Order: sequence, then structure tokens, then C-alpha cells
Amino acid sequence: MFKWFFNRKTNELIKLVLQNDIALSQIIDMQQLEGAKPLHKDFAKWVQNRFVINHAALLRFKKSGSIKDREIVKSLLDLNMDLRRWYDESMENLKFYNWPVKSFDDTYKPLIGWDRTYKDFFNE
Repeated sequence: MFKWFFNRKTNELIKLVLQNDIALSQIIDMQQLEGAKPLHKDFAKWVQNRFVINHAALLRFKKSGSIKDREIVKSLLDLNMDLRRWYDESMENLKFYNWPVKSFDDTYKPLIGWDRTYKDFFNE
């Protein structure tokens, strides 16, 4: 009976750490593009620091199969909210020009989809 709840909780944690990882990686990668507007120095440092922390949590999660520390989960959730806020603020100007803008969840998802990602997460 509780297996369904455990699986759902695990899938939500997988989504959280991977979504953070994808978003942070993309922010870092976009800075390598020719003509990219440089990030503010403090924000660039913040992104790099959060990427290292989130990626370490992702690797530990894959190895152990869970994240039991509530403080780590809270910090991952806070990071996700910060990234969502940054994304919304960044996309606001594009909406003004009627540029098609996807939601944060649609933008930062694995190419193979979440169901397959959940299934293969611990086997990679």
C-alpha cells in the first residue's frame, strides 16, 4: 500500500534534482555561446556554486537511492523556486514581444520524458 507513496516521493525527488541540474547546466552552457550577454559576476558565481551542490546531491541520490536529510531536500526545493523565479523574470521580455515561451517545466525536462527517466534513473 505504501509502495505507491514511496515511488511517488522518489519520482518527485528525481524530478527536482534533475530539473535543477538541467536548468543550471543550460545557464552555464549558454554563457559559452558567441555573443552571449555575460551574467552578473555574483550571479555567475551563485549558479556555479549551486550547480556543484545540486550535482553532488544528484550523485549521492543515485548511489544511495534516497535523500533522507530534510535540510537537503529543502535546499533543493528552494533552489528550484529560485530558478523558476529567474526563468519567469528572464522570459517576461519575450512575452512582451509575443515570442512563444514555454513553462519552466516544459523547458527543463529530459528528452526521453519523465516516465522513462524515473524508470532508468538508478540504472545509469
